Amino acid sequence: MKPKGYGLSLIAIVLMTGVVHATQNEPDKKWRADAHFALLQFSGFDLVNPGFGVRAGRNINNWFALEGEVNILPRARSINVTNKFYPDLTAAEEATKTQLLAGVKVGKHWERMGLYAKARSGFLHVGEVTYHSSGACVAVYPPPRGCFENRRQFLFNFDVGGILEVRTSDRSFVRFDLTDSTIHYPSPGLAVIGPNRPNSIPTANTTHNLGVTAGVGFRF
Repeated sequence: MKPKGYGLSLIAIVLMTGVVHATQNEPDKKWRADAHFALLQFSGFDLVNPGFGVRAGRNINNWFALEGEVNILPRARSINVTNKFYPDLTAAEEATKTQLLAGVKVGKHWERMGLYAKARSGFLHVGEVTYHSSGACVAVYPPPRGCFENRRQFLFNFDVGGILEVRTSDRSFVRFDLTDSTIHYPSPGLAVIGPNRPNSIPTANTTHNLGVTAGVGFRF
């Protein structure tokens, strides 16, 4: 089965499970919020981007919850202008990225530990990055400046993954997430901005990217 098929199947399972258990007793504390460290590995790039985020959710019952998440991934590093065709070109690792996601969480919680599956959709906003120009480009080396275009971009983002929660008190908990984050890039895509930047663009228009978060939160 293709990765897209896995994602759609997981969504169906998540939604069906939530409906089946909708008659379960309501949880004692419906709301929860946490702050966390985030790490997203961009597949096809020479880039692992650290950052931070916040998350808030509401338990519908003891098995099913709705939640939203915002992650900020600051500039990972700067590229020396000597490695660029033109000084004003910007590589993906030089841009700040903002990830906004909303979706469902389904699973089982015991006295102190919980295991869950999640499925969310949203978008990844990428700060100013260099793309191939949509116009005609002369096939010479180095490429003329007109072959490049700097712009900001909203990219479709969908993720599925697993969650481990451990309660540290009646109101507090620690949470660990492992995620497959799917990102779709537009065409024309990101450009190689210099002779020494062979890994600065994704290898496909749609990529699967490993994401990890770890943080602390409160129930109320």
